[in-house]
Amino acid sequence: MALGVCAVVVIVIVIWLIVAATPSDVKRSSSSPSKYSQQPVRKSRVSVPERWIPKGENVRVAGRDIGGMVYIGSDSSDGAIIDPSMRVSKRADDFQGEGMHYWPRYSSIQARSRATYLEWLASGRSDPRYNVGYVFLYFYGLERRVFLDGAVPTERAEIVAEVRRLLEVYGTNGSVRGYLGRFLDVLSVIDQELEYRPVLELDRREVPVHVLVALGQKVAQGIPLSADWLLSWYLSHPETRLRTAPKRAFEEFKAYFRLLFEKKYPNGLLVSKSKKLLTLHYRAASGDFEIDLKAHMNGACDIKRLSAPLRKADSITLACTDGLDKFSRFLGRNPDGRGSMQAHLLLPKPLQSLFPCPEQDELLAWISAKIDSGGLVPIKELIQRLEGTKPNKILKSKLARNADVLVRLGVGMVPDPRFAVRLPTFEEPVLLFSMSDEMDGEEVASESYRIATLKTALTALIAGADGKIDEAERSLMHRIANEHQDVTKFERARLEAYVVWLHAVPAKMGGIRGQLRNSSDEMRANLGQLAIVTAAADGVIAPDEIKILKQVYSALGLDKDTLFSDLHELSTPSVPVPVRPPGRKPIKYAIPAPPSEKPTRAVTLDLDKVANVMADTARVSEVLGDVFAGDEKQVEPEPEELGRDDGLDGLDGPHAAIVLELIARPKWTETDAAGIATDHNLMLSGALETINEWAFDRFEEALIEEYDDYEINGEIAQQIRG
Repeated sequence: MALGVCAVVVIVIVIWLIVAATPSDVKRSSSSPSKYSQQPVRKSRVSVPERWIPKGENVRVAGRDIGGMVYIGSDSSDGAIIDPSMRVSKRADDFQGEGMHYWPRYSSIQARSRATYLEWLASGRSDPRYNVGYVFLYFYGLERRVFLDGAVPTERAEIVAEVRRLLEVYGTNGSVRGYLGRFLDVLSVIDQELEYRPVLELDRREVPVHVLVALGQKVAQGIPLSADWLLSWYLSHPETRLRTAPKRAFEEFKAYFRLLFEKKYPNGLLVSKSKKLLTLHYRAASGDFEIDLKAHMNGACDIKRLSAPLRKADSITLACTDGLDKFSRFLGRNPDGRGSMQAHLLLPKPLQSLFPCPEQDELLAWISAKIDSGGLVPIKELIQRLEGTKPNKILKSKLARNADVLVRLGVGMVPDPRFAVRLPTFEEPVLLFSMSDEMDGEEVASESYRIATLKTALTALIAGADGKIDEAERSLMHRIANEHQDVTKFERARLEAYVVWLHAVPAKMGGIRGQLRNSSDEMRANLGQLAIVTAAADGVIAPDEIKILKQVYSALGLDKDTLFSDLHELSTPSVPVPVRPPGRKPIKYAIPAPPSEKPTRAVTLDLDKVANVMADTARVSEVLGDVFAGDEKQVEPEPEELGRDDGLDGLDGPHAAIVLELIARPKWTETDAAGIATDHNLMLSGALETINEWAFDRFEEALIEEYDDYEINGEIAQQIRG
């Protein structure tokens, strides 16, 4: 009898539990939790019907009000469903997700992890302490509700808003950003939003679905691509790898890409149609289902295998990378320097107007006033104005950087330390001049420019020997500066400015001497005649000019006696001199004895002979060109060392040796660095260029930075040392 009563009681309890679990009996509201919450933590498994708890309602599980937008039920095959009958630990402290799998499912995670997940749901679903695995457990239910169960539009909008919120909170995680971003991306295609937008982000490894669709539709319809659409495609492509400059200066890179694209493709880039139509699928983050998106492609061409547009984008990107290199390197040294005048002036000129800088406007006004008043500016004042600090010495590298900064402002400077016969002293001025818009500030000088510069400096040295430069000598200086027709517009403007500077600043033999090297006898004689012609621009050579001519001849390695024979030759008339006019009686003249001393007073030359020598400027330039060519030491490069394990593969022996010496210290003076290069029979400038090109190829950064002195990139040095 007792057993019968017990059996009846058990049956009644079971029936009650089943009835309590039916949907009609579940009470869901923000104030009335579901009866699931009344079930004990430990119990036998009881089948619970699957239910979606919408937003605004609440369900209570394991003593916690977890809210809505979740699935409740006993279907353990679905990773998103919360089974109230499963064991839940009292501890909810598995913040790191140690009890979860990589692809977690509620039914398979540990009881401690279930408790932590329920706690995360109940506490607002925003706590950054929790592992993103809990975010994915929650997200599995959201994507199922949208794609499988067909959420109504209002509910769909609520789910989209919730996914966007999760992205804001947990989007720093790459997996969250990828899966949740793709979910929203696919929805935008399914919903056929009126306007797709390019995605311009760094470090994407997959082209967004809506970008593929939008590009495919444009190609199918024959619509040219804009700069942003091409860049969106390029940046998202899995094979794209940006170098340091565009990454470090991403906003500037995007703006520069647009400018160069529009210059090259003013009407947009037309892409040839692909015969294959685009096909895409959406695979759920949970892996439980897959959706075919073919019906939503709207005739889009398959562009995934097209490479020609990406090659064009890559070409533009390389140009942007080169243009932003100096700006990027400045930011590398000065992470907080963006927005400063120094940084702004290193931007490519076309970009400067897009990134305004009040400091630059003030500087330009000051420069403009200086140019209007003649252009001469004390070098100390210029450096202080550009760098903000008063210099205590003039370094070639510092002056070169300032010249480069001025060029970016549309202003030239002479002497430019990269091409000058000599640098200004600490007490001398430089000359500033305006560059026209069509001028490009080259960083290298042509041979014609170098020849013209030396000839002009030599002319100024001799013309100013008597303490003044008269109009005839000025005219000659301008003529020599302008006789080369194959110089660039910027070089011609710089030569004209150089002549003006030489009028104000006396030329010095020291700088010119360094340019004159040993050459053949014929070449020396030709240069000597050029010097004499310069001194005789007004037809007379003063004693002070003869003194300078002696120095020039000495620098050329010519015998000083040759000077006087050349003077004699050019001062002797080239036509017969009438001794007696016809019909006159002969007049007796005393024949003077040959001069026993060399001339000490002014010498008058035959201007016809002078003109003939001046007409032979092509020969003079040819000779000077040979002199310059001979100035470069031809060093036979040593064969590359094979099998090295010093981190310097790709450099030949001398350059590798220089690197090993330089990385021993963080900073070098120009003199010390030049000494190291000389020890290995290399010129410093060429060695630095070779080493930095190698470093860019290998590390995407320069190893040696010119900044006051020469600074070594510590990170690269450490990698080389291993």
